[in-house]
Amino acid sequence: MRRTFAVRVLCLFCFAIFSSVSLAADAFSVYRGASSLGRGHAGLAGSEDVDAIFYNPAALLANKEEENRERLVLFSPMPEVSRNISSVIAKVQDDSDSEKVSLVDDLVKTPLFVGFSNFSGIIANRFAIGIVTSAFARAFAFKDLEFSGLETVDFKAFTNLGLITSYAHDVYEGVWVGGTLKYLDRTQVTASLNLSDIKEIKELSIDNYRNKGKGYGLDVGSIYRPPLLQGESYRTQFALTVDDVGETQFAKTEKDGPPLESIKQTINLGATFAWLWDGTKLTFHGDYRDLLSNNETNSFKNLHLGLDFSLAEKVGLALGLNQGYPTASVFFGGKFVRLYIGSYGEEQGKKVGDRPDVRFFTRLSLSV
Repeated sequence: MRRTFAVRVLCLFCFAIFSSVSLAADAFSVYRGASSLGRGHAGLAGSEDVDAIFYNPAALLANKEEENRERLVLFSPMPEVSRNISSVIAKVQDDSDSEKVSLVDDLVKTPLFVGFSNFSGIIANRFAIGIVTSAFARAFAFKDLEFSGLETVDFKAFTNLGLITSYAHDVYEGVWVGGTLKYLDRTQVTASLNLSDIKEIKELSIDNYRNKGKGYGLDVGSIYRPPLLQGESYRTQFALTVDDVGETQFAKTEKDGPPLESIKQTINLGATFAWLWDGTKLTFHGDYRDLLSNNETNSFKNLHLGLDFSLAEKVGLALGLNQGYPTASVFFGGKFVRLYIGSYGEEQGKKVGDRPDVRFFTRLSLSV
């Protein structure tokens, strides 16, 4: 009987995950860059184009050094899914009790994640404006020691629609600064239910855990390029960013429902070292996020390292470590059409090794 209740909750939450993706929106970071994810989710000092808007707006000035960087991004959809998504779908559709019990056991060990993001807008030499839509949903089960080891399902989903604008300025030689102003319309669903909530489980409705809100946020970033560490065949950059300055809060548009989670301020450091020759580029990226541990107290989870290699900006390979888990991606195409395919690991528990989640992603960007 206990297993049956857990399965009911889990199936409802899995349904909510898939439906939330179709709404278009996000969660923790509003946007995740495909190029960054492949190299360990690093790139504060080396992001370019659309990624610069969300990772470090000062990096938009890199477009000034490249010819014909201005463009209109028509769409750039990026779906993300956990590696175990296919087995979860199969077990949800299977009517046998053994498969449903197995589903609960699987989610005790491995989280389930589904995500989607898209940016459409204008990218110029030092300015950008556009609309971002993104989605994030995560579910996992665990045995709650506070309730005698009963299975508990934890579910969290966000959907966002945002208007984003960025500007960058070169203060003096080697020093760039920039800012991104964002308006976000957010829907949030969060719930944590265990088998002691029998009455609540029987009457389960997603509406009881959903709320909506609107908020404004500001990200600021800077890049320093030491003159002595720049040359024709090499480039060095350091970055300091502050995301969600003062905390991005959401004013509820519906009085009922749970409170909306704010996006906490984070202070971040990054560095890149690039070597260039005959149209080929090899770059090392290193980031340390959340210096003051506002979001994450585990230092190892804040570390992101990666390498990327590109040939004439037509084809590229990236490798890295995200929170200690391997990442990899490849890209094909040029300025107007580009396809990314990759994979990365991310920790969903309190420390590395608790609840690793391996995910796959792909992004197709079309511009004119």
